[in-house]
Amino acid sequence: MPVRAHARLSLAVSHEEPALRATFGDRYVWCCETVPRLFPRPRRLDGRLLDTGRLDVSLSPATSSRHTETIGVPALQGCMIATATLAGGCFWCIEAAFDRVRGVEQTVSGYCGGHVEDPSYRAVCNGTTGHAEAVQITYDPDAVSYQELLEVFFEIHNPTTENREGPDVGSQYRSAVFYHDDQQRDVAESYIDELEQGGEYGGVVTEVAPLETFYRAEETHQNYFEKHPNKPYCRMQIPPKLEKIEEKHRDKLAESAQ
Repeated sequence: MPVRAHARLSLAVSHEEPALRATFGDRYVWCCETVPRLFPRPRRLDGRLLDTGRLDVSLSPATSSRHTETIGVPALQGCMIATATLAGGCFWCIEAAFDRVRGVEQTVSGYCGGHVEDPSYRAVCNGTTGHAEAVQITYDPDAVSYQELLEVFFEIHNPTTENREGPDVGSQYRSAVFYHDDQQRDVAESYIDELEQGGEYGGVVTEVAPLETFYRAEETHQNYFEKHPNKPYCRMQIPPKLEKIEEKHRDKLAESAQ
Protein backbone atom coordinates (compact mmCIF):
# COMPACT_ATOMS: atom_id res chain seq x y z
CA MET A 1 0.00 0.00 0.00
CA PRO A 2 1.23 3.52 -0.69
CA VAL A 3 2.07 5.56 2.36
CA ARG A 4 1.01 9.15 2.85
CA ALA A 5 3.62 11.23 4.58
CA HIS A 6 2.45 13.32 7.48
CA ALA A 7 3.73 15.02 10.61
CA ARG A 8 6.79 17.19 10.96
CA LEU A 9 9.97 15.27 10.35
CA SER A 10 13.43 15.88 11.72
CA LEU A 11 16.25 14.70 9.47
CA ALA A 12 20.01 14.82 9.25
CA VAL A 13 21.81 16.36 6.31
CA SER A 14 25.40 16.04 5.16
CA HIS A 15 26.99 19.34 4.26
CA GLU A 16 28.88 17.60 1.49
CA GLU A 17 25.68 16.31 -0.09
CA PRO A 18 22.53 18.17 1.04
CA ALA A 19 20.02 15.37 0.56
CA LEU A 20 17.38 14.35 3.06
CA ARG A 21 15.65 11.01 3.35
CA ALA A 22 12.43 10.14 5.10
CA THR A 23 11.79 6.43 5.49
CA PHE A 24 8.36 4.83 5.88
CA GLY A 25 8.89 1.10 6.22
CA ASP A 26 10.39 0.05 2.87
CA ARG A 27 9.12 3.13 1.05
CA TYR A 28 10.99 6.34 0.55
CA VAL A 29 10.19 10.02 0.32
CA TRP A 30 13.09 12.29 -0.54
CA CYS A 31 13.51 15.97 0.17
CA CYS A 32 16.10 18.48 -0.90
CA GLU A 33 16.74 21.50 1.27
CA THR A 34 13.25 22.32 2.64
CA VAL A 35 11.32 21.55 -0.55
CA PRO A 36 9.76 18.07 -0.56
CA ARG A 37 10.51 16.20 -3.76
CA LEU A 38 11.64 12.77 -4.83
CA PHE A 39 15.40 12.71 -4.94
CA PRO A 40 17.98 10.03 -5.94
CA ARG A 41 19.23 7.98 -3.01
CA PRO A 42 22.63 9.28 -1.78
CA ARG A 43 23.25 6.06 0.23
CA ARG A 44 24.80 8.19 2.94
CA LEU A 45 21.88 8.70 5.27
CA ASP A 46 19.60 6.22 6.92
CA GLY A 47 16.85 6.49 9.45
CA ARG A 48 13.62 5.20 10.91
CA LEU A 49 10.32 6.89 11.59
CA LEU A 50 9.66 7.09 15.32
CA ASP A 51 6.28 6.85 16.99
CA THR A 52 6.51 10.56 17.68
CA GLY A 53 6.37 11.30 13.95
CA ARG A 54 10.01 12.34 13.87
CA LEU A 55 12.79 10.66 11.96
CA ASP A 56 15.76 9.21 13.79
CA VAL A 57 18.66 9.53 11.34
CA SER A 58 22.20 8.23 11.53
CA LEU A 59 25.14 8.00 9.15
CA SER A 60 26.66 4.73 8.03
CA PRO A 61 30.07 3.88 9.55
CA ALA A 62 31.82 4.80 6.30
CA THR A 63 30.53 8.35 6.56
CA SER A 64 30.24 8.82 10.31
CA SER A 65 33.07 11.35 10.36
CA ARG A 66 31.15 13.82 8.22
CA HIS A 67 29.52 16.70 10.02
CA THR A 68 25.75 16.40 10.31
CA GLU A 69 23.01 18.30 12.00
CA THR A 70 19.34 17.76 12.64
CA ILE A 71 16.96 20.15 10.94
CA GLY A 72 13.23 20.40 10.53
CA VAL A 73 11.33 20.39 7.25
CA PRO A 74 7.67 21.11 6.54
CA ALA A 75 5.20 18.24 6.69
CA LEU A 76 5.03 16.31 3.44
CA GLN A 77 1.28 16.60 3.17
CA GLY A 78 -0.21 14.80 0.18
CA CYS A 79 3.04 13.16 -0.93
CA MET A 80 2.34 9.55 -1.90
CA ILE A 81 4.97 6.93 -2.59
CA ALA A 82 4.98 3.18 -3.13
CA THR A 83 7.48 0.48 -4.05
CA ALA A 84 7.38 -2.51 -6.38
CA THR A 85 10.07 -5.18 -6.75
CA LEU A 86 10.17 -7.19 -9.98
CA ALA A 87 12.53 -9.71 -11.57
CA GLY A 88 12.46 -10.78 -15.19
CA GLY A 89 15.89 -11.47 -16.61
CA CYS A 90 18.86 -9.14 -16.56
CA PHE A 91 18.18 -6.16 -14.31
CA TRP A 92 19.83 -3.81 -16.80
CA CYS A 93 16.86 -4.44 -19.11
CA ILE A 94 14.12 -4.10 -16.52
CA GLU A 95 15.62 -0.92 -15.10
CA ALA A 96 15.95 0.71 -18.54
CA ALA A 97 12.32 -0.03 -19.34
CA PHE A 98 10.80 1.27 -16.12
CA ASP A 99 12.91 4.41 -16.19
CA ARG A 100 10.66 5.45 -19.08
CA VAL A 101 7.32 4.83 -17.37
CA ARG A 102 5.32 7.76 -16.06
CA GLY A 103 5.11 8.04 -12.30
CA VAL A 104 8.31 6.06 -11.76
CA GLU A 105 10.61 8.19 -9.66
CA GLN A 106 13.51 5.84 -9.10
CA THR A 107 14.73 2.39 -10.12
CA VAL A 108 17.40 0.44 -8.25
CA SER A 109 18.98 -2.76 -9.51
CA GLY A 110 19.66 -5.42 -6.91
CA TYR A 111 19.20 -8.95 -5.67
CA CYS A 112 16.45 -10.69 -3.69
CA GLY A 113 14.90 -14.06 -3.07
CA GLY A 114 18.12 -15.82 -2.04
CA HIS A 115 19.72 -17.25 1.07
CA VAL A 116 23.09 -15.43 1.22
CA GLU A 117 23.46 -12.10 2.96
CA ASP A 118 24.54 -9.15 0.78
CA PRO A 119 25.65 -11.18 -2.26
CA SER A 120 27.99 -9.92 -4.96
CA TYR A 121 27.14 -9.81 -8.67
CA ARG A 122 29.67 -12.55 -9.35
CA ALA A 123 28.16 -14.83 -6.70
CA VAL A 124 24.63 -14.26 -7.99
CA CYS A 125 25.73 -14.96 -11.56
CA ASN A 126 27.31 -18.23 -10.40
CA GLY A 127 23.83 -19.30 -9.30
CA THR A 128 24.94 -20.29 -5.81
CA THR A 129 23.07 -17.70 -3.73
CA GLY A 130 19.48 -18.34 -4.82
CA HIS A 131 18.91 -14.67 -5.64
CA ALA A 132 17.17 -13.23 -8.65
CA GLU A 133 18.39 -10.10 -10.38
CA ALA A 134 15.60 -7.66 -9.57
CA VAL A 135 14.68 -4.01 -9.83
CA GLN A 136 13.06 -2.06 -7.02
CA ILE A 137 10.78 0.62 -8.41
CA THR A 138 9.77 3.68 -6.42
CA TYR A 139 6.65 5.20 -7.95
CA ASP A 140 3.77 7.61 -7.45
CA PRO A 141 0.55 5.55 -7.30
CA ASP A 142 -1.44 8.65 -8.22
CA ALA A 143 0.36 8.63 -11.59
CA VAL A 144 0.67 4.91 -12.29
CA SER A 145 -0.98 1.95 -10.59
CA TYR A 146 0.67 -1.27 -9.47
CA GLN A 147 -1.32 -3.21 -12.08
CA GLU A 148 -0.11 -0.86 -14.80
CA LEU A 149 3.46 -1.57 -13.72
CA LEU A 150 2.69 -5.29 -14.01
CA GLU A 151 1.25 -4.76 -17.49
CA VAL A 152 4.54 -3.25 -18.60
CA PHE A 153 6.54 -5.90 -16.75
CA PHE A 154 4.83 -8.82 -18.45
CA GLU A 155 5.22 -7.11 -21.81
CA ILE A 156 8.99 -6.75 -21.60
CA HIS A 157 9.91 -10.29 -20.60
CA ASN A 158 8.76 -13.85 -21.26
CA PRO A 159 7.03 -15.22 -18.14
CA THR A 160 6.71 -18.73 -19.61
CA THR A 161 10.39 -19.67 -19.75
CA GLU A 162 11.59 -21.02 -16.44
CA ASN A 163 14.93 -19.65 -15.25
CA ARG A 164 15.56 -17.98 -18.57
CA GLU A 165 15.05 -14.66 -20.33
CA GLY A 166 16.36 -14.53 -23.88
CA PRO A 167 20.06 -15.45 -23.92
CA ASP A 168 20.35 -15.30 -20.11
CA VAL A 169 19.95 -18.70 -18.45
CA GLY A 170 19.94 -19.52 -14.75
CA SER A 171 17.72 -19.14 -11.69
CA GLN A 172 19.05 -15.61 -11.22
CA TYR A 173 17.13 -14.66 -14.37
CA ARG A 174 13.80 -16.14 -13.26
CA SER A 175 10.52 -14.31 -13.57
CA ALA A 176 9.30 -13.16 -10.16
CA VAL A 177 7.05 -10.65 -8.44
CA PHE A 178 8.22 -9.91 -4.90
CA TYR A 179 5.21 -8.36 -3.23
CA HIS A 180 5.43 -5.81 -0.42
CA ASP A 181 1.97 -6.41 1.03
CA ASP A 182 -1.14 -8.55 0.60
CA GLN A 183 -2.70 -6.13 -1.85
CA GLN A 184 0.24 -6.40 -4.23
CA ARG A 185 0.11 -10.19 -3.92
CA ASP A 186 -3.59 -10.25 -4.78
CA VAL A 187 -3.15 -7.90 -7.75
CA ALA A 188 -0.24 -9.97 -9.10
CA GLU A 189 -2.01 -13.31 -8.73
CA SER A 190 -5.19 -11.94 -10.28
CA TYR A 191 -3.32 -10.44 -13.22
CA ILE A 192 -1.42 -13.68 -13.89
CA ASP A 193 -4.72 -15.59 -13.86
CA GLU A 194 -6.10 -13.05 -16.32
CA LEU A 195 -3.13 -13.54 -18.65
CA GLU A 196 -3.47 -17.30 -18.62
CA GLN A 197 -7.22 -17.23 -19.16
CA GLY A 198 -6.77 -14.79 -22.03
CA GLY A 199 -4.69 -17.35 -23.88
CA GLU A 200 -1.87 -14.95 -24.71
CA TYR A 201 0.44 -16.74 -22.30
CA GLY A 202 0.32 -20.45 -21.62
CA GLY A 203 1.97 -21.82 -18.52
CA VAL A 204 3.13 -18.68 -16.74
CA VAL A 205 5.98 -19.65 -14.41
CA THR A 206 6.33 -16.29 -12.65
CA GLU A 207 7.08 -16.71 -8.96
CA VAL A 208 4.91 -14.63 -6.63
CA ALA A 209 6.65 -14.38 -3.27
CA PRO A 210 6.89 -11.96 -0.34
CA LEU A 211 9.84 -9.61 -0.40
CA GLU A 212 12.17 -10.36 2.48
CA THR A 213 15.41 -8.49 1.80
CA PHE A 214 16.43 -6.46 -1.22
CA TYR A 215 20.17 -5.93 -1.64
CA ARG A 216 21.24 -3.01 -3.78
CA ALA A 217 23.63 -4.10 -6.53
CA GLU A 218 27.06 -2.62 -7.03
CA GLU A 219 27.12 0.92 -8.39
CA THR A 220 28.40 -0.21 -11.77
CA HIS A 221 25.03 -1.88 -12.39
CA GLN A 222 22.91 1.17 -11.62
CA ASN A 223 21.59 3.05 -14.69
CA TYR A 224 23.63 0.64 -16.78
CA PHE A 225 21.89 1.22 -20.10
CA GLU A 226 22.06 4.97 -19.67
CA LYS A 227 25.82 4.72 -19.07
CA HIS A 228 26.57 2.04 -21.68
CA PRO A 229 23.97 2.24 -24.48
CA ASN A 230 26.45 1.07 -27.12
CA LYS A 231 27.68 -2.07 -25.42
CA PRO A 232 26.76 -5.10 -27.58
CA TYR A 233 24.46 -6.67 -24.98
CA CYS A 234 22.59 -3.42 -24.42
CA ARG A 235 22.22 -2.73 -28.14
CA MET A 236 20.85 -6.22 -28.79
CA GLN A 237 18.61 -6.85 -25.80
CA ILE A 238 17.22 -3.57 -24.51
CA PRO A 239 15.88 -1.60 -27.53
CA PRO A 240 13.34 -4.33 -28.47
CA LYS A 241 11.88 -4.13 -24.96
CA LEU A 242 11.64 -0.36 -25.16
CA GLU A 243 9.95 -0.64 -28.56
CA LYS A 244 7.33 -2.97 -27.06
CA ILE A 245 6.45 -0.36 -24.45
CA GLU A 246 6.21 2.36 -27.08
CA GLU A 247 4.01 0.17 -29.26
CA LYS A 248 1.63 -1.29 -26.66
CA HIS A 249 1.89 0.99 -23.63
CA ARG A 250 2.63 4.39 -25.05
CA ASP A 251 0.01 5.89 -22.75
CA LYS A 252 2.13 4.80 -19.78
CA LEU A 253 5.32 6.52 -20.93
CA ALA A 254 6.66 9.58 -19.18
CA GLU A 255 6.60 12.72 -21.29
CA SER A 256 10.39 12.73 -21.47
CA ALA A 257 10.34 9.23 -23.04
CA GLN A 258 7.82 10.01 -25.77
